[in-house]
Amino acid sequence: METETFFGTYLVKRNLITEKDMLDALKYQSQETPSFIDMATRLSFLSMKDVYEILNYHAMSDYSFEEIAQKKGFLTAKQVEIITKEREKLRPPIGEILVLQNKIQKDVMPKELDKYHDIKSRYHDISEMLKSVKMFHDIPEHILETLAYIGEKVTCRPYDRVVAQNEEADCFYAVISGSLKVSKNSPDNPDNELFLYKITKNDVFGVSAIFESQRRMANVTCEELATLLKFEREQFMQFLKDYPKASYHILMFIIRRLLHRLYATSDELAVQHSNLHGQETDSDSTLNDVV
Repeated sequence: METETFFGTYLVKRNLITEKDMLDALKYQSQETPSFIDMATRLSFLSMKDVYEILNYHAMSDYSFEEIAQKKGFLTAKQVEIITKEREKLRPPIGEILVLQNKIQKDVMPKELDKYHDIKSRYHDISEMLKSVKMFHDIPEHILETLAYIGEKVTCRPYDRVVAQNEEADCFYAVISGSLKVSKNSPDNPDNELFLYKITKNDVFGVSAIFESQRRMANVTCEELATLLKFEREQFMQFLKDYPKASYHILMFIIRRLLHRLYATSDELAVQHSNLHGQETDSDSTLNDVV
């Protein structure tokens, strides 16, 4: 269904159909495709009694019917896969529906499909890159493909400045390959920079820009040839709204990351305080002060 929706969006952007045409086609497609429950009972994977019990659980949860069926042991992952594939076989392609409804000419459709598949293959490459990024490890593959559509691939060479201190922060980056260094401008000498730490592949930086518009607190400079994926704040925020389960995993990653840094900062402060005053300091109490 995701692929069909994207193809429809592609046709709308190309002004080949209207948004209403697309909605009408999706409605027809939904009517002609067996539901998950219907297919599960057709294949004798579920009885009507099973369906009733699952629906009762479903009414008290935000999980989908198939997710609850798996969690409660009514279906195996393999059975869910079989049901999904059987439904796909019976789902009429959106292109055929649009031709059937005279929304687009029959000879135009194959050409547009070829162009669309070329575009989709590029985004598939990006979704494959996203699989290695720590922040997206728990995100299902089909949702990563959606995320890929708002990611911009950026290639950086050594000494390229990716982020400059004090500039507006309106995006964040995922590092696919290469390494970068983080530094701050020296308060004593504007020509000098104080090295802070390195960023390597599979990590992200600038994530605070997701939540609010602010100025960058440090510089990020490429050290070796690097491939990055850039995500604009507004588009990423919309993604989080559209995919709440994925956003939960992403936000939990960010929270754990921030807590880790707070603990690290707390320990550093404790060591500095100990060195200055010749006594040990409870890092946990220091953390409480920071929080």
